[in-house]
Parts: sequence; C-alpha cells; structure tokens
Amino acid sequence: MKKKRQTGITKRRAIYIPRPLLDDLYTKQGKTTWEIAKLLHCSQDTIWRRLKEYYIPTRSLRLDLPLEEIRRLYIQEGWGCKLIGKYLGCSHTTVAARLRDMGILRPGIPRKPKQDVQTSQIVKAYRAGHSSGAIAHQFKLSQWDVLHRLHKAREPLRGGHKRYHLDKQAIRHLYEEKKLSTTQIARLYNIKSCTVAARLREMGVVLRGNRLKLDTVEVRRQYQAGTSVMKIAERMGCSYTAIRKRVYDLRLEKGSVNA
Repeated sequence: MKKKRQTGITKRRAIYIPRPLLDDLYTKQGKTTWEIAKLLHCSQDTIWRRLKEYYIPTRSLRLDLPLEEIRRLYIQEGWGCKLIGKYLGCSHTTVAARLRDMGILRPGIPRKPKQDVQTSQIVKAYRAGHSSGAIAHQFKLSQWDVLHRLHKAREPLRGGHKRYHLDKQAIRHLYEEKKLSTTQIARLYNIKSCTVAARLREMGVVLRGNRLKLDTVEVRRQYQAGTSVMKIAERMGCSYTAIRKRVYDLRLEKGSVNA
C-alpha cells in the first residue's frame, strides 16, 4: 500500500466563530478586537477577517488626539514620541503618525539633538536626582547615550530602589485640591507617576483612577458641542485619558446630538 507523499505544507484549520457571538462582543458590548481575540484564544487578525466576512461594520481606529498639545510637547518641551504616547494613553507609533500628518516628523529623518551637550551637564542633572530618561528627553538624546556617558564618567548609577525625597503634603494638595492627575504631578517633579501614586497611598489617599466620578451628561454635552477632549479635561479638572475613556464608553461622535 502506497503512503501519501508529505509535501511539508499543512493546511490551516479555519477557526469557527459564530456571527451572533462576534456581533454581540464587538457591536453590543463594544469590546476591542484584541480583547475578543484573547477571549476566543485566537489572533487579532482572525477577528478582523471574520468581521469582514460577516460584513459587521467596524469602528474607526483613529483616536481623537489633541494635535496642538502633541505639537507643543514635541517641539517646545522636547518630548519624544514614546513619552507623549504614554502621557496621552496611546502608542508611540500613533503619535509619530500625527506628527507626520502635521509635517513635523519626516520618515527616516530623526530630530537633531541639541548641540554641545557636555557630559558634565548630564552628570550634574543626574546628581540632582533626575532620571536617565528625563535627562534624555531634556537634551534630546537617547537614554542609552545618557547611560553610556554616565558610565564613561564613572558616575555610580542608582538602582530602581532609589527613593526620592518629596513633599508629601504638597503632592496631596495638588492631587486632592487642585485635582491634578498623578501624571501631571510627576511632570512637575520630573519623576514617574507610579512614584507619586506610591506616596499618595502611603498617606492613605484613595486614588481616583478609573473610579473617578464624572458628570457624563456634561461630558456628552460638551463633546457633542465640538469641544475637544483636552479642553473638557481642563474644565472638569481631570486627566485627558479619563475624558477619552468616557467618550469611548458612551460611543460619542463629535457634533452628533443623537449619540
């Protein structure tokens, strides 16, 4: 009896996903393709293919981001795409795409770093308590370059356990009275937002996080009136990401009174 010759190519077995289930998860529950893929134990590409096969209308993937704020942070503050993305709650590639749309960032042409950055300046900033990442953003260098220069200057590097001396009462005042987010406070002190959160927890402060209570009726009214997410956040005294999450949860469309 002849054996079938194996060609080494195996045919993929199609993953069956019922249309009603996919429609319910994506359209009614508003889950992302990534979340659905995780629930159904398949790839995100598979979910996208099934959405197209079933002719299920897909949501726009383009986030509503404050372009002028991105321009200011990138040009005036010297922030990189990764830091801006972390601040706005999106990926660095999304930030880079917006910068390219505005003609600020050109493909394959990186920003020129500030000239004449002396190693002594980097060492001085590091000894003042600034992190290597913050110094890199300040002088428009890579973090690897900063660490390399510190190592070459034989400057002892701090470990991740470094505890910054911070005025806890001032941080508490900014968070509770001024309604600044942990990210905004961290920017003032040139530290990480998790450090600010840790100090607040030590004082028994309950962090707002996703539990922040906002007037969703007011969010809906302002957004549908054409107000930007950043402006609404400023008016309501919360972070940009908090308002953006409410807009996404309510499935609002700018200028649509029936959303």
